[in-house]
Amino acid sequence: MIGQVPGDQVVPKDYDAQALANDAGRHWGKVKLREHPLIRKQETTLTQDLERAHIAITHSSTGAVESILRGIPTITLSRFSIAYPVSHHAIDGERFIFPRRAWCSKLGFRQWTLDELEDGSSWGFWRERTPTRNGSGRGTDSD
Repeated sequence: MIGQVPGDQVVPKDYDAQALANDAGRHWGKVKLREHPLIRKQETTLTQDLERAHIAITHSSTGAVESILRGIPTITLSRFSIAYPVSHHAIDGERFIFPRRAWCSKLGFRQWTLDELEDGSSWGFWRERTPTRNGSGRGTDSD
């Protein structure tokens, strides 16, 4: 279970990483809760934890990208997660790996130059495609 920073804009106000880890443990067996490093310094790296993982669960952490790239079945609980298109969305769901080649290609082709970051081009692109909290998006999910 990859934790989040409470108060992060995509994390629900009632977010409780320990409760989610407990729910996951009832379904999947032993679960390690890996708190966000801003909350608790970790004794192991994310890479080390993923090497031992059979499944990764998170609300929307970019750690989900790492797990998917490593071929680990992943559950993301928020549609705001960059890994949402290639992950499961319920703790009690099935465990399999989604086809991810096209998703990886999209990630690779969506990199930005320093000039584009500085002039706001990258923010404009993502702002138009990011769903709002109330579910209305300005772009499409298929982009």
